[in-house]
Amino acid sequence: MAQTQIKKELIDASFGNILEQIAYVADGSTISTSAGDITVPSVTGRQDISGTTYVDLTGTNISYTPPSGTTSVLYEVQFSYSYNTLGTSGYAAPNIRVTVDGTQIDKSRKGHLWSGSFYDAEMKISMPIRISGASDNIAGGTVASWSSARTIKTQIATYNTSSYRFATHQTYYGPGAGGLDYFVVPPFIKITAYS
Repeated sequence: MAQTQIKKELIDASFGNILEQIAYVADGSTISTSAGDITVPSVTGRQDISGTTYVDLTGTNISYTPPSGTTSVLYEVQFSYSYNTLGTSGYAAPNIRVTVDGTQIDKSRKGHLWSGSFYDAEMKISMPIRISGASDNIAGGTVASWSSARTIKTQIATYNTSSYRFATHQTYYGPGAGGLDYFVVPPFIKITAYS
């Protein structure tokens, strides 16, 4: 009996403060949220990344309104990237960040570097956005309030415009074969609203 009670309390402590969670791949489907239905972006092909200026990572943008009583929103993205013929075989250096309403969250920035035998890889980013009740400090990861839609998205760039180019949303190698767009892999997005 005591063990059952301990397990129950652990479950309540870990999951009891989730108000809403949505998870999807960017395939153009419609999902239901507490604020109404959202049609998510559709990714149907690779995105070539060849510049040092950040661009939107296709499929990762969402205009989201959390439920009433939310104090934090966790935004998570997982995507594939791979070799393309724009760069040098075996080299890639993606840099990514999260923005809210067009402003970078400074602590979201991260990068990878592949400098040998690179053809396929995967990258993830997770960023909590706190609702503080004070004033917006999006660069610091907080917003004052969130009662209407805010646009969250991932942006991407490369370290170098010559050698370190790559493509997202694809795998280069498939069973028995390889080549550009062998598999198209839409990004996976998950949003969790916490009380």
